Amino acid sequence: MPLSFDGVPASAVGLSIAGLTRWLDAPVIRREYTAVDGLYGAAPSMRRYSEPREMIVNAWLSVASLSARMDALTTASNALAGMRRVRTDDAPTRFMQCEVSPLREVESVSPKIAMTETGKRLAVAFSLTNYHAVSFDEEPRIVALDDVGVPIAVGSAPSAGVLFWGTSSTWSIGVSRTVSYYSNAGVLYGSMTLTAADLSVGTGDHLELDFARRYITHVDSGGTRTNVRSWLSAGGWFAVDAADGDPAAARWPRLAISSGLAQYTYRRAWTL
Repeated sequence: MPLSFDGVPASAVGLSIAGLTRWLDAPVIRREYTAVDGLYGAAPSMRRYSEPREMIVNAWLSVASLSARMDALTTASNALAGMRRVRTDDAPTRFMQCEVSPLREVESVSPKIAMTETGKRLAVAFSLTNYHAVSFDEEPRIVALDDVGVPIAVGSAPSAGVLFWGTSSTWSIGVSRTVSYYSNAGVLYGSMTLTAADLSVGTGDHLELDFARRYITHVDSGGTRTNVRSWLSAGGWFAVDAADGDPAAARWPRLAISSGLAQYTYRRAWTL
């Protein structure tokens, strides 16, 4: 199966993919619960957690001569090793964020036995470690929000996007506004209340709420960025999760803002 790394095909560094193992372990997805006496019995937390996953890639590495094999191995390792966007040809519209290990020669195939001057290639292997245990859509989605609640169509894993929050009238110092997260049935699963302090949000300004990195940033009309995480006055962070909807019926969880103009930009995520 052809692979590419940050858009560079494996063949560009002399690799011919011989095979992939399946992920070396089953997906592990956890969601914590809190007991609620006399109500639901247990209430789910607002986030699910996935354990990292790993696969092994077996490949052939072309070399110019037997004596050049270590140089070729080093060159290919330097080109691939590190955190990369990895794509496979069976899912070209998605990518996996993986840490690629340095290449190693396969111990069971000694170069002295496997290689000749007329068949110069190394049997090598390397690992792909996916810390998110998901793949992502290449193209992001953008949804305009309102005060009623807009469905957010997500993949099989939670999606933490960025909310860009502007205003049609000045968001004055001391004024609070709220972004709310509902299940498809309208049950409130999470909210964040922001109270403007020190700065106002005027025409041309906006806030950025990064749900993945948990940043809140004020961006003025001139592009000056200011950390305003202290504006979070109530509630807490959450991630939009298909488990809070009914994907089979295309009924999705919803996001709503109390006032202003906002759009939510995200990539669908898919459990590996």
